[in-house]
Amino acid sequence: GGVNRVIRSQDFSSSWSVSGTLVSTNNLAPDGSNTATLWQLGGQYHAITQGENNGLIPSTSIVAPTAEYTYSIYVKKVNNSQIRITTSSVNPLYVFDFDNPQNDIPNKGSFVALPNGWFRISIVITGSQAVNGFRIQGHHSSASGTQYLIWGAQWNKGNVATTYVPTNAN
Repeated sequence: GGVNRVIRSQDFSSSWSVSGTLVSTNNLAPDGSNTATLWQLGGQYHAITQGENNGLIPSTSIVAPTAEYTYSIYVKKVNNSQIRITTSSVNPLYVFDFDNPQNDIPNKGSFVALPNGWFRISIVITGSQAVNGFRIQGHHSSASGTQYLIWGAQWNKGNVATTYVPTNAN
């Protein structure tokens, strides 16, 4: 397992900055519960971010600047083929294509396919990049009305997404 540093890993309405609309939170999740969030974008590049201003406060006391960390989240296509996982500074960036899933070796992005159209996407970052915060973002083709199902955000130490650990407050 390990430690998940994300605050409220399944509740994107709190401790996360959201552009767009969280339409509903009772959708079927990868674990079989009705806890996945339907997220609707209001325009291109809309994002859900957890960073210094809204809960996740990485500091040099908990983040080693040269150590590797992994951001991961479970995503499901509703009506757009691409989604991005990145830091708030958008570096590094992994563009995931639901219709043509591929790992992105140069940017350390990877995925695991799950049943019912779900994927767990992840990106490996350094500690100095982690202090910029965790961001899930619609891709440039994401217009108003684009929707995704999201669930189970995680930030763990190491260069691979560890077993998902749900979190609440902090």
